[in-house]
Amino acid sequence: MGINGLLQQLKSISRQTHVSSYRGHKVAIDGYSWLHKGAYGCSRELCEGIWVDGYVRYFLSRIDMLLGNGVIPIVVFDGCRLPMKADEEESRRRNRREALERARAHAEAGNLTAATECYQRAVDIAPWMAKVVMEALREREVTCLVAPYEADAQMSYLALRNDVHAVLTEDSDMLAYGCPRVLYKLDRSGTGEEVVLKDLPLVRELNMAGFDHDMLLQMCILAGCDFLPNLAGVGIKKAHAMIRKHRDFVKVVRFLRFNGTSLPPGYEVRFQRTIWLFRHQRVYCPVTRALTHLRPLPPGGLAAADVLVLAALPTEGPERDALPFLGPPMEAEVAAGIAAGDLDPSTLQPFNLQAIYRGCAYPPRHLRALLLPPASATAAAAPALTATQGRASDGAGLSGSAGGGGGGSSSQSQGPHRNHHKHYNHHQFIMSQQPNNRHGRVPAVGKPPVPPNGRIDRYFFAPNPAVSQPFRAHAPPQRRGEAGRNGERVPGQQSPVGSRHGVHSNAG
Repeated sequence: MGINGLLQQLKSISRQTHVSSYRGHKVAIDGYSWLHKGAYGCSRELCEGIWVDGYVRYFLSRIDMLLGNGVIPIVVFDGCRLPMKADEEESRRRNRREALERARAHAEAGNLTAATECYQRAVDIAPWMAKVVMEALREREVTCLVAPYEADAQMSYLALRNDVHAVLTEDSDMLAYGCPRVLYKLDRSGTGEEVVLKDLPLVRELNMAGFDHDMLLQMCILAGCDFLPNLAGVGIKKAHAMIRKHRDFVKVVRFLRFNGTSLPPGYEVRFQRTIWLFRHQRVYCPVTRALTHLRPLPPGGLAAADVLVLAALPTEGPERDALPFLGPPMEAEVAAGIAAGDLDPSTLQPFNLQAIYRGCAYPPRHLRALLLPPASATAAAAPALTATQGRASDGAGLSGSAGGGGGGSSSQSQGPHRNHHKHYNHHQFIMSQQPNNRHGRVPAVGKPPVPPNGRIDRYFFAPNPAVSQPFRAHAPPQRRGEAGRNGERVPGQQSPVGSRHGVHSNAG
């Protein structure tokens, strides 16, 4: 969702920019943003548990456009849920469930237009979809990273450390995180609208003179964000006016109460914690391969900083040290497994590839040996690839990327996730200056030539290594009434609506 109404007030500093201006630079990409767009065209199949690859092809077409313009993409996906986002997630889940019921009712009545609109609202972008795209991107030798929690915070971490030149997203709260350069509304031609944070004093729609980042952040939270909804009658303009007049949110809250505005219980505590969440959320450090903070905590912890609402500080028990509202701590090995895309962030267990690719006629070539039944794998003419071949046992890293100063301490690597899946090997991926480095993927045997219709079809191959003809990913055409037009229904597969892990709910 982002910050309500923020981008509309920044049009005067938005510059039309083509991605070719980022040639030779690394750009962080909000993976879930493109997953949402790609899912619109195949929402019915996704909601009804039918294998379809339309969202993968959409994603790869955007990646190819960036690569064709010399941009080095770093794709970042969302990870585990934040506790402070639980209410928002529940509201979205409820809306998806209701939209799915309406979609099926419209389809039953023959109103396909209304059914399609409702299916688009009902589709849930689940971690297994990100996993499918990540495996496709490994065929492109494109670096991917799954954040421990919010991708926005992870991308801001990379940007603030100068590991990426810009961030490509549709989410306006990147500016609240303090991201220096953001590209919004990218079209098919590669043109978008760039907003540079240092240009904020030049905004004509709002008088931002004298605003520091703390005031900007409080204005954004007051206007409404994913972690704290706005108060009735308070939009971005009113939030700006009140922060400009009173300078901090505590005085704004006193003013609102004095004037009879009704505030929900605990509003000030939640506001203070939301500020800390935008400043210090837990992210993944690719150098130390453990959790760290978006910005370091003050010496002595949060209590040593200027705290506007003391009640927001945990005073006793494990919360005092763990600060779970910033994202619960997790063991370094689990964080690295999530980052590499080997662990499902919704279950903290390995992805069930057989369940994910069930119904896929031609799965990714580098996963073929992992998906074959044991008898078929041993009978294959080509040597079978093991599950650990091409993987690193020492964790997921991005060499030369995230700097060395933001390492996670032992308190960062211990927590409620400490006992999940202690022994596994996961992909090692490398953030290098060269876009053609291999990112720990299983080596392919006899890679076929690029097809004449472009690069997108390179992702999927026939199961025989001797066959070089690329194929479409969805199942072969079905007879009318047998299965969906874009693929076959997965036996026993549950609808992803209401569940972040969809088809791999039996993972592990």
